[in-house]
Amino acid sequence: MADVERHAHRHGGYERLAWLTVAFTVLVILFGAWVRITGSGAGCGQHWPTCHGEIIPRTDSMQTVIEFTHRLTSGVDGLLALALPILAWRLFPRGHATRRFAVISFALLIVEALLGAGLVVFELVEHDASWARLIVMPVHLTNTLLLLGAMVLTAWTSGGHPPPRWRGPAGRIALVGLVTTMVVSQLGAITALGDTVFPVLDAGLGARLADVHRDSSHLLERVRLVHPVIATAAALYLFYLPALLDRVGASAVGPWGTAVSVTVGVQLIAGLVNILLSAPGWMQLVHLALADGLWIALLLLAARATQPESTARPSAAA
Repeated sequence: MADVERHAHRHGGYERLAWLTVAFTVLVILFGAWVRITGSGAGCGQHWPTCHGEIIPRTDSMQTVIEFTHRLTSGVDGLLALALPILAWRLFPRGHATRRFAVISFALLIVEALLGAGLVVFELVEHDASWARLIVMPVHLTNTLLLLGAMVLTAWTSGGHPPPRWRGPAGRIALVGLVTTMVVSQLGAITALGDTVFPVLDAGLGARLADVHRDSSHLLERVRLVHPVIATAAALYLFYLPALLDRVGASAVGPWGTAVSVTVGVQLIAGLVNILLSAPGWMQLVHLALADGLWIALLLLAARATQPESTARPSAAA
């Protein structure tokens, strides 16, 4: 009996560590957005992983402080992500989903670091509006979402829950919701880049419409309205996603269905406020935080709704 209690305690400790890693990763993602918003991407020059050629830079530049702090927090996140597969191999049996997702999490974090290094080395930062940056930004965002998703599923499965099942009507409906969210997020990354490089000086929708119709405007200015239009259409699907899952006989979606619908509604309001206020930095961070929250809620909804009712509850043997 004592062995079982120790085993459960160790698994509980791992689950808490995994969720802590998820929360810290979200903070690192938001910090990365703050680096872009403040134009601090070149705060360490073209040097990586050092900063201006130094391990610890000596500078009074706020841009250097911001960029170096982001690198430090990313390094801590890397250590947490490394601990997940190491501990998973010790605590969970061969073939357990937690092992798989923990390894995927660390691998994607390595890719994330390399993408960030590429932005710095090739100077795709600050006010750069090249095609290379236009392509790398959504790629970077896609990897970020996959990384966050793998970490969420690491935490979810470590608590004894089965991973999502994509086969069947419920799995397909949930997968469409996740892919739709990813596409909208990619467009959002491009729009946020445009708001950073070519800020709208006058608040309101009229200023954005003027950029769309101005012949001399950059592509990043002309596509400003694409994201909100596509996001609104996608929100209608996501808002009714829990009801669609219930209609095809999915397992009880519980609070995650409500979380998805509520977050979608709040996100729409935040997007409108972001446009009306001409995308101030703090509002961009709120918008991104809600997007991350929606992504996490969608993943947990998919994991919950795609399970047979008999396996919906955590198993102590898992």
